[in-house]
Amino acid sequence: MLPEFDFDIEEVKKEVEDQQLTETELKSYIEGEADAFNQVQKLLALFPPHISKEMLLEGKGWGISWLGTLETIESEAAAYTKINKLKKKYPSLIQKELEAEEHTSEYFFGKYESLLEAIENKLDAEELAARVATLKPALLEMERIIGSEVYNKNTVHSRREKETYRFPLTIPSQDPESKRKTQYANEELIRKISELDMYEAYYHFGLNKLGIFKGLVKIINYLEDTYDIDITKKVSSQAQPKQ
Repeated sequence: MLPEFDFDIEEVKKEVEDQQLTETELKSYIEGEADAFNQVQKLLALFPPHISKEMLLEGKGWGISWLGTLETIESEAAAYTKINKLKKKYPSLIQKELEAEEHTSEYFFGKYESLLEAIENKLDAEELAARVATLKPALLEMERIIGSEVYNKNTVHSRREKETYRFPLTIPSQDPESKRKTQYANEELIRKISELDMYEAYYHFGLNKLGIFKGLVKIINYLEDTYDIDITKKVSSQAQPKQ
């Protein structure tokens, strides 16, 4: 017997009493509800008791039919199974999210969506960081070109007369507890920054920040995907020491 709920024919009849069903239609509806109830039992038997009860309360707790409850539980069961697969595949990647998930009352489907988003974001970040390292020489030169194209309209009459001004590159501290950051405007120092610093570096515009190297990587990705050119291979070959 399921926790909290039994199959009550009188309750099932009440659910449709305002629909003026014929005797045949009512019989068919009750049979459908009974079948859904049995399927719910079989499905919940596959999960630990506390999980089964949680799924049932999420479904039947809204006062919907057993057929509606079955659809909800099928969705929740699928999400619960997917969550366990994510836990096995990315245990360290989503450790913080898993710990937070234990204290939320969100449905399994919602938890799965949150974990999936966190994984995709972190995988994207890892891939982007790897691309920054691979494309470092080209990215540094591209950033230098962009960073040098800065002028103050109040001090010059045209871009041809622009003063030499190197927009500073801001790099936050790698210490997560620190709010310190360093600004670089010296080309020699910028070319010595690490790949990790490049990934975190940005241009600071008032309250806004522009992740310059992240943006440049995405532009290179776009050019390679759209125009079928292998910039990465070219950069890598030039970076190899000559024999």
